[in-house]
Amino acid sequence: MKSNKQIHLLIASTIGLFFILDQYLKWQSLHGWSETHLLHKFFGWQPFLNPGVAFGLPFPNILQIIFSMIIIVIISYIFFTLTSSNTKKLYLTRYSLLLILVGATSNLIDRLIYQNTVDYFLVLTGIINIADIMIVVGFILFFYQNFKQPSSTGNPS
Repeated sequence: MKSNKQIHLLIASTIGLFFILDQYLKWQSLHGWSETHLLHKFFGWQPFLNPGVAFGLPFPNILQIIFSMIIIVIISYIFFTLTSSNTKKLYLTRYSLLLILVGATSNLIDRLIYQNTVDYFLVLTGIINIADIMIVVGFILFFYQNFKQPSSTGNPS
């Protein structure tokens, strides 16, 4: 069985690699692979500077930056003060919060440097990046882990 330190290191390393990959792909979409390459009309590489928030909704950049910083501070506070008697639940909750935190930080870097979020994957009708995926997966894990119905078998989860 792995120690707590090894588990934390594995989680941090994995998420760190996602962050580095996201930043690399964003840089590539602006400086290297700036042309669209579709595998299918609904899937492929399509660099896009998104000036808005989710779904391209318009919102002033300065307000996006301020809102992002507030969210990052709140999630960081929750991450570092979180306690639970259930170690598995604690790990999954922290992992989900770390995904959200790193994804939000990656997109905040874009807004500070480019005044836009750099998106590059065309999926159906939307264009997203790895940071967006990390945020969505993090929210799904967080809500599933913390708001799921208790099991009917009587076993604590």
